[in-house]
Amino acid sequence: VSISSLLDTIVTGTTSGLLLFWVERSCTKHVRGHYGDIFSLYSSLHCILSGGKDCRIRTWSHNLEPGAIFDITGFGSSPIINALCLSSDGKSIVVGTTGSNIYEISAIDGSDLRGGPIVNGHFKGNINYLSVHPNKKEFATVGEDCYLRIWDMNFKTLLKVALFETTICAVAYSTLGDTIVVGLGGESSSKCGTFIVLNEEDLSFQYETRDTTKAITVVKYSPDGETLAVASEDFNIYLYAVNDEYELIGRCLRHTAPVTHIDFSIDGEWLRSNSSSKELYFFNTDDATFQSNIQSMRDIEWAS
Repeated sequence: VSISSLLDTIVTGTTSGLLLFWVERSCTKHVRGHYGDIFSLYSSLHCILSGGKDCRIRTWSHNLEPGAIFDITGFGSSPIINALCLSSDGKSIVVGTTGSNIYEISAIDGSDLRGGPIVNGHFKGNINYLSVHPNKKEFATVGEDCYLRIWDMNFKTLLKVALFETTICAVAYSTLGDTIVVGLGGESSSKCGTFIVLNEEDLSFQYETRDTTKAITVVKYSPDGETLAVASEDFNIYLYAVNDEYELIGRCLRHTAPVTHIDFSIDGEWLRSNSSSKELYFFNTDDATFQSNIQSMRDIEWAS
């Protein structure tokens, strides 16, 4: 719904893409504005703006005479239009999308005035995991929108982004920060249970391995960088030898529920883990064997 800034009228948008022009309680005019739902209307002294599911912004006179059409289909992930605003001088339009992006475009030709989004972020479901770079003022986030995003802490801006085939459930930087590992979920996906190692510099793929069909819950490198632990919803923890191209060392078998946290000893020789059933177990990282002697673990120094 938009109330005209000049006339004593109201404009409403419909799920079918029609714009309705109301004078008092009577609809005196209707025009085809969009293909599909209209999610946003904005009225100013200059014009009326409309936007919706078809990823198009349209300008209208206050009598609903059509003006310019701007297609933002190529503007980032899920560019369905949810919000619009026109600058006071009528020269630029700010648009918010379902993809959690905000852009500023020219009201004359629809060009992107900032060379990318002003604000961006994850846009679907949960943010599942966060990992901080060991050396840089950067951190990585992953979520149900299938995106890995790398952020600058100082400037609070997005640095890099990578799209995956399915939900990303876990992420971790390597000890040196030169690689990033992500663990995938999404039960209906053929990639569920896969972990992928990426080059930190350009997010290019280095290794991809799958030893379980259940979603990954935690990924973590040992302090010495030689072992990668990957926990899954199958209740197991898989240990991999980093320097041997991520060859499988073994499975840590003990938990009766999905693993929620993993910690390594400072020397990387031991691993301890929690599950959603409040279990705490210890394992040797050389062969993934369970350590039943709890007393022997009491003086171990842990990386956390």
